[in-house]
Amino acid sequence: MGHQLIAFDKLDWQPGNHPLETKKNVGSVTLLRFEPSFEDPSWCPNGHIIHVIAGSLELSIEDHGTITVSAGNACTIDAGTRHQARNVEDHTVEMFIVSS
Repeated sequence: MGHQLIAFDKLDWQPGNHPLETKKNVGSVTLLRFEPSFEDPSWCPNGHIIHVIAGSLELSIEDHGTITVSAGNACTIDAGTRHQARNVEDHTVEMFIVSS
């Protein structure tokens, strides 16, 4: 069985798909930041494991309402479950995500 050490501390923050998003990405593993007023422009169908490090992430889950994941907490989203993320706070949300 192989392994990989991911030195996020040595990676530069890169622009994301949205002007208020930056990320450090290695394969399916991402350290992600959403600045205040960030809102996904479209629904995401990908599966994720999300651990919020700082701030609170608001997720709209299609046909299931909205949930908030606060710092220190995590959630899972199954592949095919469409969702949109947003930062409704006045400070940056930082999270660790593993995508399927």
